Amino acid sequence: MDTNNLIKEINEVYKFFEDELSQKIFCNRLLYSLTGDVKNIYRIIKDIPQIKSVIEKLDKINSESPKYIYGAGIRGQALKKIWSYNWESFIDKNENLAGKEIDGISVISCKDIKNREEAVVVVPNRFFANEIVENLISIGIKKEHIFNISDVWNELIQKQYFDLPELVHSNDEVFVDDGGFDGTSTIQFLRWSGDNFKRVYIWEPDQENMKKCMTNMETVITKEKCIFVNKASWNAKGTISLIENGVLSCADKNGTKVIESSTIEHELQNSDIPTFIKMDIEGAESKTLYGCRELIKNYCPKLAVSVYHRPEDILNLPKLILTFNSNYKLYLRHYSCADWDTVLYALPR
Repeated sequence: MDTNNLIKEINEVYKFFEDELSQKIFCNRLLYSLTGDVKNIYRIIKDIPQIKSVIEKLDKINSESPKYIYGAGIRGQALKKIWSYNWESFIDKNENLAGKEIDGISVISCKDIKNREEAVVVVPNRFFANEIVENLISIGIKKEHIFNISDVWNELIQKQYFDLPELVHSNDEVFVDDGGFDGTSTIQFLRWSGDNFKRVYIWEPDQENMKKCMTNMETVITKEKCIFVNKASWNAKGTISLIENGVLSCADKNGTKVIESSTIEHELQNSDIPTFIKMDIEGAESKTLYGCRELIKNYCPKLAVSVYHRPEDILNLPKLILTFNSNYKLYLRHYSCADWDTVLYALPR
């Protein structure tokens, strides 16, 4: 595509975003896709109110103070990649990692920073963050130098897909939870809807994930109101190869397991028409949107679609939705301290 056509497409999508925040996220996310410069994602993150206050306090500390990230796992590495500080090291309780280098910085154990009063530690861990903070204090790290962003990060995740004020609940919702994982999004939907809904469809291609999901649903929703679809959502019925990897399970030609694929439209029962479709399906969003294009064209359901799995998604997915039905207004929101969890909301006008 030549530059003029690309600019024209960007402008055509941009004008459908309803508020300044959505426009800002769109521009920065697009620049990140085009350039790979993480500063564009950091511009999005630092304006999230809960994170902004943390960053302001962190910036007030002496710039010479060595800064550490607790945990060399996925969150710690994401923080190192996106947050623009001169990080000294990862701190990790796994002694086997001590002395190794990850993403250009060393990994040390807690004993290596014992009684370092000048040390600044950011704790992004999903679990046991309070215990980690207590341990850091016990080995001599100043309380005011410990920044626990775990609660903020977890809170953002819990708000995902349902916190937009413009997202209005209607009676007898038919909700499609595409990328159900362990059922968390469906539980959030039940709270958001006040249990005023007709039916839920939970899509999850990974068999182990589906087992967990079904177990978690046993006490929160009746069987007749919840339909489980253990298939890959796609643009047609058939089979695809799947990489099974928990929350990151995805369709891939190198996948070791062949599973059935289908479209949302094919799996509907009892004359159900979706009123709200959520998609977080590890890069299969484009295929799945094609597979339910007639539903989008004819019924204009509310959509909450992840737009961060592929660089092109930030432009191509809203463009695709508007191609099927231009009677949508668009919003974007970001729900993490990293470069993932950006959600496109498409709401009927």
